[in-house]
Amino acid sequence: MNKKTGKEKILFLFFILALLAGCCRKEEIAEESSEEVYIAEYQIFQMGENSPYLSVFDENGGIFFAGCGKDRNGQLYFLEAGQREPEEIETGISAQTWITGMNLDRSGNLLLACSQYEENLELFELKKVSADGSVIQSLDLTEIFRNIPGFEAGCLAGDGQGNYYIGDKKKLYLISPEGKLINTLEMEVSIEDLFWTKEDNLLFARLSNGTIAEVREDKFTVKNLDSHMKFGQGIYTGGKETELLYSQGDALYACNVKDEEPNKVLNWTDCNINSACLQSFVMLEDGRIAAFSVQNEGQGECEVALLTKTPKENVPEKTVITYGCVYPSSLLCAQVVRFNKLNTQYHVELKQYTEGSMDINEAKDILRMDILSGNAPDLLDIGVGFSEEDHFALIEAGALEDLTPYFEKETRIHREDYLEQVLEVYQREQALYAIMPTFGLYGLVGKEEVIGERNILSLEDLTSLYREYYGDKKLVQGFGRRKMLEVLCQLNMDRFVDGQTGECHFEEESFIQILELAGRFGREDKQAGLEQVRNGEVLFMEASLLSVSDFQYYEYLFGEQVRIIGYPADGENGLMALPCVSVLSMNKQSQNKEGVWEFICFLLEEDQQAELGRSGAQGIPVKRSVIEELCEEQMEIEYEEDEEGNLQERSKTSWKIDDMVIKYYAVTRQEADYFKELLEQIGNSCDTGMRQGLLTIIQEEAEAYFEGVKPAWEAARVIQNRAQNYINETASHTG
Repeated sequence: MNKKTGKEKILFLFFILALLAGCCRKEEIAEESSEEVYIAEYQIFQMGENSPYLSVFDENGGIFFAGCGKDRNGQLYFLEAGQREPEEIETGISAQTWITGMNLDRSGNLLLACSQYEENLELFELKKVSADGSVIQSLDLTEIFRNIPGFEAGCLAGDGQGNYYIGDKKKLYLISPEGKLINTLEMEVSIEDLFWTKEDNLLFARLSNGTIAEVREDKFTVKNLDSHMKFGQGIYTGGKETELLYSQGDALYACNVKDEEPNKVLNWTDCNINSACLQSFVMLEDGRIAAFSVQNEGQGECEVALLTKTPKENVPEKTVITYGCVYPSSLLCAQVVRFNKLNTQYHVELKQYTEGSMDINEAKDILRMDILSGNAPDLLDIGVGFSEEDHFALIEAGALEDLTPYFEKETRIHREDYLEQVLEVYQREQALYAIMPTFGLYGLVGKEEVIGERNILSLEDLTSLYREYYGDKKLVQGFGRRKMLEVLCQLNMDRFVDGQTGECHFEEESFIQILELAGRFGREDKQAGLEQVRNGEVLFMEASLLSVSDFQYYEYLFGEQVRIIGYPADGENGLMALPCVSVLSMNKQSQNKEGVWEFICFLLEEDQQAELGRSGAQGIPVKRSVIEELCEEQMEIEYEEDEEGNLQERSKTSWKIDDMVIKYYAVTRQEADYFKELLEQIGNSCDTGMRQGLLTIIQEEAEAYFEGVKPAWEAARVIQNRAQNYINETASHTG
């Protein structure tokens, strides 16, 4: 063959306290029931700009993958098991052609869907490649699919008779060995995957509604299979001893479709594999598992891991730190893997609460109950699934460790090197209960000519603007009256509730003004179109900045220079810092607190903060020096040659949102300085359980005013009475 070498309530506080009172015990790390664990051997190679985007293993552990280079869309490579460098396979496809689908047929041959597009499909070929890399067959199927709107061969399969199965959204096509269309099946939902079971040679289709269907070869029909499980987004293949082997979140599962629950084979992070970077895997005949990951798409860093079961006594012992989360983010998995590879004393073990087919809300409840009952992991991620009310209740119940003493005695990192206003989000009475390694900056954005030099939008400003533009412009994009009332009350609650005495002042004129202002907004949070935003029909939008370059997104939407402004608040700061990925806290009953701090400290170190900040839409790092460094990087102009050989600025990245393609270029010094100024204006977003309870009361009673049943002053009077009673009762119970 022709080959080339290549490269994220107080109402139940008594219950919490009761649970914790009986749970002050030492907790042993649970031993796994199995006496064997998977140990990985890694092979890393670089593909540079030819970063792999599709891959499939053969039965011997060799990996086929398609890479996209600067000058070619679809290049095919093969890395034989045990070899160090992949080889390029000549398939005869043009530089403009993409490999849009890849799979093995029943005989182990590689099937490729090769597509070329201009505005529509220009060319579609199906190629069969043997195990030795030679092209066995090439079928031009362009005329069959050319006139099908939006056709894209997302999944492929081939049977023992040489027929081909091509899945495109809700349609499944059967193609003869000669390239003729035999039949078409119309499905009710989209086809996500096609794969063969190894034991019974059944062709299964995973559907977008989370079900599995059997594709019957003889009559080309589809039978939906009853199952107790939901098969959501993941990577699926036929199992060795079961019908299915699939990866979801951080876990690899094996099961038959009609099983009650899947059997968890392993956690990827336990093998130091980042499941978010995982592209494909296979279970070999000898029980070993081969896994292929692309660790850094921008640099084309690839990893093949071979996992072998090994007796526990042969594995170097580390102290296990359990990390509990509702669902692991890609960023979280990457950091856990990196920590485990570098640290010789501790091993972080993820405990994912949405394992198998568990509903995410059920998972949230189980994690909360584990925390409250004393059975929680050492390290707690109280980001996804936890409200600010939950945070407050956990703090009040004494479930979370104060991290302040750890900061004070730490020599590797120093608190003054970080954005204090972001750390204080989870601080209460000088005790720090949780940390965000990254965050998003939230506020309102509008045209510079409207906002002017304001840093915050006062209640008076908002009322004045509404009166000026009432009936002519939408004041805030996406804000209905309930949402506006919630924001105004959240950020101005200190004006109406004395935190020291507990006295309420909801009958004051300023609160009645809030009710009246919120009542002027519509019932629904309707979204305006791009044209409405640009022509000035929308004055403000909610803004979320995850990097310094995000200004360019809002400048594109508004069509001119914009400014970010704080939410209407009673004070100087209305900008908020909210978590993007994780909120890390320490279980107060953990027996491994030093290990927990070791991992938190790891995420706050310079190198990891820089890595987090460069990880796309994962948020702004909390370390000041890293923010400076990233701003400098984003100011560097990159160039490329145009068609005539002239240098022009090249975009750093681009985002496609619906039909819009937004290109990000180098930021200016002025934008970088303005971004850093905004970070200094962040207010303390930390909420209290009491505040959440008050918001519920306010929303309930305000509805009578919104619907015209009561005047604003009467609704305020009822809110005053209910709120004061609520605070008095809460204070007496907790006291």
